[in-house]
Amino acid sequence: MTPHPVVLSLAAGLLAGCLGQSPSATPGPVDTPETPLEPDGTLIIAHRGYSGIAPENTDVAVDLGAASGAEYVEIDVQMASDGGLVVMHDTTLSRTTNAPLTYPARAPWNVGDFTLDEMRGLDGGTWYGFSGDPGNFNYVGEPVPDLRTILDTLRDRAGLLLEVKSPDLYPGIEAAIAAELESAGWVMNGQPMQPLIVQSFDWGSMATYAALHPDVPIGLLGNPPSEDAVWNDISRYADAINPSHSNVDQATVDEIHRRGFEVSVYTVNDTTRAAELIAMGVDGIITDQPARLLLERDRELSPSGAFELGNPEITELSGLAQSTRTPGVFWALNDSGDAARVFAFDRLGRSLGEAAVRPAFNLDWEDMASYATDDGHFLLMADVGDNDAIRPFVNLYIAPEPELMPATGSLTVSTELTVVYPDGARDCEGVAVDPEERAVYLLSKRDPLPRLYRVPLDATPVLPTTAEYLGEITSLPLPNTGQLEPAGSITNVSPTGFSISVDGRHALIVTLEHSYRYTRQAGQTWLDALNTTPEIVDVPDYAQIESGEFIGSGPAFLIGSEGSPAPMFATSP
Repeated sequence: MTPHPVVLSLAAGLLAGCLGQSPSATPGPVDTPETPLEPDGTLIIAHRGYSGIAPENTDVAVDLGAASGAEYVEIDVQMASDGGLVVMHDTTLSRTTNAPLTYPARAPWNVGDFTLDEMRGLDGGTWYGFSGDPGNFNYVGEPVPDLRTILDTLRDRAGLLLEVKSPDLYPGIEAAIAAELESAGWVMNGQPMQPLIVQSFDWGSMATYAALHPDVPIGLLGNPPSEDAVWNDISRYADAINPSHSNVDQATVDEIHRRGFEVSVYTVNDTTRAAELIAMGVDGIITDQPARLLLERDRELSPSGAFELGNPEITELSGLAQSTRTPGVFWALNDSGDAARVFAFDRLGRSLGEAAVRPAFNLDWEDMASYATDDGHFLLMADVGDNDAIRPFVNLYIAPEPELMPATGSLTVSTELTVVYPDGARDCEGVAVDPEERAVYLLSKRDPLPRLYRVPLDATPVLPTTAEYLGEITSLPLPNTGQLEPAGSITNVSPTGFSISVDGRHALIVTLEHSYRYTRQAGQTWLDALNTTPEIVDVPDYAQIESGEFIGSGPAFLIGSEGSPAPMFATSP
């Protein structure tokens, strides 16, 4: 059997369909470069679903694995006593289900001694709160899935790496899997209709399966053969050798490739080791932490052109901030109506999780910022929206930025600044931090000319701090009406976002229609810089653009709009 190049080509085709530019994202007059869609050689494969943050081999873990952006999701399949196909790693149910409590007289709770319905009725999530992620009982009651459930969850979202587990215990499992894949439409007329690889430690079982579906890629788990006769035998039906990463070096990868096979390694969670394996040229890495390894693999990429955020929870996007701790990570928040939480995503819009912000309340969060000082890395969430100009004060929540991705759990607010305007309540949607000055800048929205205010980062927490009024911004064009509008009005030049670049050289004012980029000269104040003639940058005509942030040190930047999925656009440097 000729080794299949289909493993990579199927994944590339899937990515083009799933991560491509939204039809609704209509670019503006600027050139819109294609968003990088295909992985640079190495596929990232979510092990037993996203088992780093959810109970392994459950539907929720598989769903999270697909949402992470992993090109493939790996699962384990075994056979029930009635011939049904269950997704389970261990050959007993005692570790990851409540079978010992539900069926105390049926020890040792072998998978093959239970019907599919009996296993689907078990709790496959509670164990995770005791041993998988102690204290995390969010998955109590998560059922044990059958294979069809997983096939439906992954369809058109990610490829499937299906491991046939202990096939010697289940005569006929290869034919049962082949029939289920055909019934679910994953294989038609022998051809895979979705990205699919079948693998096992039992190489004889894979020869049996390959006879049923010769055109489905086959992986052989374990170390590569040492004898030519074995290499010749497996070349009839197999396409990949998939060993433990601990047994792999450059010579191993080169030999497997020389023999005409691909190589995916298991199970890698350390980014340093992942970088070594990517440099060796492995074709895939199986990991409990797909988001973390996707960041490592794609760390040289920059956001480019139009794309969308993969997290469906980000519907009222109102603030963006880039990480100062982890290159390639960005943060987002929703405005009023959402919980006090922030979301992380990577350069391609792939979700990196979310975190609650505590203690905090989202009355009307309208922007966010990030900054680094000698004290560490921080995120600032700005609860500054005030449509009717009636709030006696507004709040700035500051929390240390977490180190590891994905974001889980919560961020603990270290400083809460209560801010009062010296000239009465103001609606504000633009907040930026200048870490060199240790100052927060606020830019009003509904004044005839936007007003700029400053608050020191080291202001006394909790006690009200009166912001310093610096002056009006006169550099923006007149509204489309041709004249200044009265206070309280929203126009096409009302600021909906504000950002200062990491190096302090650039500022960005975002409006519903255009974005305005400023360059600050040495010695200039921000008020002076913002009153020079800006560069007008055309961006797509999105429905509700309310956020913007620089990429790296600038001058390229991101803008984002409300929507589901939230549309994004990255300018060129």
